[in-house]
Amino acid sequence: MIGIGDDAGAIYTSGRPVTICSDLMIEGTHFDTLFFDQQSGWKDVGHKGLARVLSDLAAMASLPLACTVSLALPKNWSETEIENNLEALFAGITELASRHDCTVIGGDLSRTRGAFVADFAAIGEVRPASSLWRRDEVRPGDQIYVTGPLGGAAMALENLQAGKRAETPLENLKRHWRPEPRFDVASRLASAPVSGAIDISDGLVNDLTRVCQASHLSFELDEASVPLAEGASLQHALHGGDDYELLLFLPDSWHGCDFAQSELKAVGASRIGRVLSRT
Repeated sequence: MIGIGDDAGAIYTSGRPVTICSDLMIEGTHFDTLFFDQQSGWKDVGHKGLARVLSDLAAMASLPLACTVSLALPKNWSETEIENNLEALFAGITELASRHDCTVIGGDLSRTRGAFVADFAAIGEVRPASSLWRRDEVRPGDQIYVTGPLGGAAMALENLQAGKRAETPLENLKRHWRPEPRFDVASRLASAPVSGAIDISDGLVNDLTRVCQASHLSFELDEASVPLAEGASLQHALHGGDDYELLLFLPDSWHGCDFAQSELKAVGASRIGRVLSRT
């Protein structure tokens, strides 16, 4: 059994490892409907809430099996608000879940005097022919890759808060409202010797530091190589968060292989640094 320390816990059964994770969405802390699309706000909240927890499974080389959704609804919501908001919320959840063959198997419902709260939990299974991707098995000399441009979600939120939606690239708005878990990465790299991975939810530097701390190592980051979303700054990419791309760690020997480079290119991965021993 693998407990706290990775994107998800894992239980080794007689078959492939089963991965389990959960994630809270608290209005006013993790999201604000003022900065979502007014036509699809609660639908996007449902999508994003489930995407966040599915992204943790993707970072463990897992496929989703099932999920639960537990909600605490504000007591000041009217019956009409409850009906409309829940209908939209679950439309976003079920659309994303069905695309990834993830069954919503239950949850709980309560009321609160505070803000809206949702707890998403997901159960997955490590892909056939793949091994569990961990944070504490990274080695000195490993090359660090990121699977897509960073900073778009942070740039979009900053613009929305400043009333500059019209100046924000649509792709960045989508990254903020409707992130997509990168299950395609583990599918493509199932046989690759990935020594570690993490999804980027709290900013590149924070999440890269988490992996290196778990492996008792350090890192060298080539900031000029960090891919940026349109209009995003390096600071958005390094510290903004909410990107939900994957950080991958691969042996240096794989970096120089033509086949490896072809596979990495297929998932949009760019090399951005390397792992160092602690001095």
